[in-house]
Amino acid sequence: MNRSQRIVLFVYVGLIAVMTLFPPYHASGNAGRVKFSMKPSYGYLFSPTSLDESQMHCYINVSKLMIQYLGVTLICGGLLLAFKEK
Repeated sequence: MNRSQRIVLFVYVGLIAVMTLFPPYHASGNAGRVKFSMKPSYGYLFSPTSLDESQMHCYINVSKLMIQYLGVTLICGGLLLAFKEK
């Protein structure tokens, strides 16, 4: 493995780690009699929103996260093959 491939692999691992720590999520809940839904966004895995969480439910958008994983894997895999020594 040459230097360029090591850099691509290092960036790949970093991107996967960041995407795992800050996944896409959707939040909804009740505030008294009013139901609300927040627009989909990204947030820290263990604390996705700063609102009062007693009446809120947060769900990780797994399908979007898997598409992101697939995209990064395909791009980095292509780069690893492109930087292959001949």
